[in-house]
Amino acid sequence: MHNHLDRVALRRVRIAGLWAALMLSACGGSGGGSDNTPGTSTASTPPTISNQPADTTVAADSTARLFVVASGNGPYIYQWRKNGAPIAGATSSTLTTTPVAVADTGARFDVIVTNAGGSVTSRSATLDVTLHAGANRLVGQPNDAGTTDGAGADEALFNQPHGLAVNRSGEIYVGDTNNFTVRKVAKDYSVSLLAGVPGTSGYEDGPGVTALFGGVGKTVSLLQPATPGAPVEYTTDAFVSGPSSLALDSAGNIVLTDHANNVIRKITPQGVVSTLFGKARTPGMLAGPPATALINRTSVLTVEKVSGWVYFDDFQYPQSFIRRASSFDVDSGRPTSSSTVDPLVSGLAVDSQENVFFITQSSNQLLKLAVDGSTTIVAGSGISESVDGQGRAASLCHPSALVRNEDGSFFVYDGCSRRIRKVSATGAVTTVVDLTETLGIESPVLGMDIYAAGQTLVISARNALYLVPVN
Repeated sequence: MHNHLDRVALRRVRIAGLWAALMLSACGGSGGGSDNTPGTSTASTPPTISNQPADTTVAADSTARLFVVASGNGPYIYQWRKNGAPIAGATSSTLTTTPVAVADTGARFDVIVTNAGGSVTSRSATLDVTLHAGANRLVGQPNDAGTTDGAGADEALFNQPHGLAVNRSGEIYVGDTNNFTVRKVAKDYSVSLLAGVPGTSGYEDGPGVTALFGGVGKTVSLLQPATPGAPVEYTTDAFVSGPSSLALDSAGNIVLTDHANNVIRKITPQGVVSTLFGKARTPGMLAGPPATALINRTSVLTVEKVSGWVYFDDFQYPQSFIRRASSFDVDSGRPTSSSTVDPLVSGLAVDSQENVFFITQSSNQLLKLAVDGSTTIVAGSGISESVDGQGRAASLCHPSALVRNEDGSFFVYDGCSRRIRKVSATGAVTTVVDLTETLGIESPVLGMDIYAAGQTLVISARNALYLVPVN
């Protein structure tokens, strides 16, 4: 009996020892010695990055592609960031951006990779954006109107921007017409409000944050030429408009048309708004001192920087006039032609001798109004065609924007063909850019200015700004 119990006990000991050995093996132990230090699991280790996102260069309006390779135990969770902000939906090892804008130049992209053991952040990859032929989106969203300011290419929103003016530092001032504001695009492409209250029209001078522009304006129109002894008959036309045409004086102040209020305004670089010429909400055509002169309907203006004279169009049906104003006088203007019916002027420029150059959409010509009052044709046959050539052998078609280069040549936007045409100082007309492929036929140019002399224009179309190489 005793021997039987001993054999049972021995068997139990052996079974217990075997179980202990199995348990020790499963835990990674050697079964020997007294070392009780636990093993390290790779599942608790954060991932590492074996292939970092690389700097990349792409053309404007195309997509950029970035990728990362992580090592360690998966699965991984990815979150890409742009300039430190998470990109919605960018949660895989590869990032394909939305079409980039010029303002995305210098943007930095990185990615946070996470597993059960923790996370690691990649290096920042820098994006460089180059210009292609045609219109390169700078800031704004063509299909989205709004008032938002911001530092990113996609953050700032505009609402039918028209007038543009570029200062010596490369900053762009924008007449954001349907927002009734004037905006500023800084050299780093960030957009801020300079003057006006977004979405609120009216007339108010003062600091930019309280100043008001535009609204429902009125003009008077002459129904029929006055005959001896007969009273002159007028009618009143109503329309809605915000800040449109902009120019800069030699001190860097913005001069702009506010034709809904029948005045011309000034904005300092600090955003302080004042009225230069005209009586608010009082349409008419009357020469005299700046505060009592009357302005009817002005659409475009330009400034001769040496003399400080402001040249602007004024329309009183059935004729257009080009008027000149200074700090002490506003003249009565000179008619743009001898025709009894002349449409609105759509572009103005002036040289240092104070010769004025202008376009109208129905004349289809670039004309020169000399100091002596004579008008000559610089280029254009008068036929609605888009034909290159010399002087009157060339044709323009509904030109609607005009800027003058330092060398005396001009850039003209040709509305029918959606092309930018160049007119040399001697009247030779050439086509430099066809915008139909990059802007489409449904996006006419609303404003234009020189961005880099002889090389690049800045234009406004729909709800965005674009850079256009012209060299």
